[in-house]
Amino acid sequence: MKILCALNPTACGGEAKRRWPQVATLLESFGVDYDLICNPDIPLQEQMIQALRKHGPRYYDVVTGLGGDGTHSLLINELVKHRAAGNFELPSYAIIPMGTGNNIAKSFTLNSREDFFVNDLRRAVSTIIYGADYRLDLGRLGDRYFVDGFTVGLDPRILRDHNIQKRKLQRFPALSRLIHGNFLYAFSTSRAFLRHTLLEGEVLVDGKSWYKGPLLNLIVNNTRIYAGEFDFCSDAYANDGKLDVVLFAEHHDYLGKFMLSFRGNPRNVRKFADKLNQVAMHTQGREIEIILNEDAPAQIDGEEYPSASHFKMRCIPSAITLKTPAEPG
Repeated sequence: MKILCALNPTACGGEAKRRWPQVATLLESFGVDYDLICNPDIPLQEQMIQALRKHGPRYYDVVTGLGGDGTHSLLINELVKHRAAGNFELPSYAIIPMGTGNNIAKSFTLNSREDFFVNDLRRAVSTIIYGADYRLDLGRLGDRYFVDGFTVGLDPRILRDHNIQKRKLQRFPALSRLIHGNFLYAFSTSRAFLRHTLLEGEVLVDGKSWYKGPLLNLIVNNTRIYAGEFDFCSDAYANDGKLDVVLFAEHHDYLGKFMLSFRGNPRNVRKFADKLNQVAMHTQGREIEIILNEDAPAQIDGEEYPSASHFKMRCIPSAITLKTPAEPG
C-alpha cells in the first residue's frame, strides 16, 4: 500500500505538525509506504495534485489529510473537481483529525485523542489501511462541494461573530490564551442569539415548496451528525443519495432541538425534537433551494460562506470513496 499524507502545518495552531512523528511511527508499525507533503509556501491542495499527476492515477492507494474540517473540505473539493475534469481516477480519501472541532471526522466516529484512557490516533491511522471503503455523497453549491453540511441563518452568524472576536483577541496574546475555545464560542453564541432576527423564506425540495414562513436557522446536512455533536436526523445516511434539511423556525425551537438532539442522548429523546413545533422540521431531497427575503450569513463545512438571499444545492451521489473504521470505537 502506498499512501500520500497531506499535512496542514497550521492546523489547530500547529498541533498537526507537532503530532506528525506519532503518525509516522504508527504508519511504519503497520509496514506501509508513504510520502509526506507539508510545504508551508505552497497551497496544500496544489502539492497534492502535483504529487498525483507526477506518479500517475494508480500510484497512491489512499490520500490522507491531516488537519481539521477546513483541510479535509479543501482537499476533497480539489480531488472531486479534478476527477470531474477527467484528469485522473481518484484514490480513496482518509481522515486523520487534527483540527479544533473535527466535525467531519466525528460523523464517522474518528478522533485523534491519545491519553491514559484512549488511543484514538492509532485507530484513525489503522483505518487508512484496514478501513472499509464507504461511497460518500457530497453536497454541491455552485462550484463548492461540502462533506458535512451547509447552514444559513443563526449558526453562521455565531461563527462570524466568533471569528471577529478571535481576530481581535489575537492582538493581545496573553488575553487570547485566557479567552479561547469553548468560552469564546459560548460568548459569541449568546451575543448572536439575542441579536439575530427571524428571516422570511421559502424552502423548495426537488422543485416543490416544502416550507414557507419565518426561519431562524436552516441546516442542509450531508452527514448525519451536525457540528460533531448533534443528531437531528437519526435515520439518515451519508450514502443515501439525498441531503437532509433541518428547519428551526423560532428561538425556543432552536434551543429545544439542540438540547434534545445531542448525540449522547437516547434515540427516543433525539427523535422527540421532531414534535417540538407545528411546522415541518426534517425532510430529504436530491435538490434543495432556499429563497430568503434578505441576504443572510451562511457557512459550509464550518467555514464562512458569502451572505446571499438565494442558495441552490444538490446531492452528488457516491462522489468519493472514504476510508471509515471497520471496527467499533
